Amino acid sequence: MLYCVAFGDVFANIGCREPQPQASEVFTTFGEAHRNIERYAIKMLKTVKPVSWMLCSAYTVIRATSFSYGE
Repeated sequence: MLYCVAFGDVFANIGCREPQPQASEVFTTFGEAHRNIERYAIKMLKTVKPVSWMLCSAYTVIRATSFSYGE
């Protein structure tokens, strides 16, 4: 994810130095969007991790139950 922040920093820096106002705004917005990718990714991982743990536990219980009934 550090790539996104560095990529965003580069485009924000280009936007600060761009003499045309419209191009400057576009570069700055694009840079900020890439900076936000890391924030959203961390937030998503914190949300998904408990859910994936519960699904893994449920799969283990279902698998163990099916083996016990099959015998």
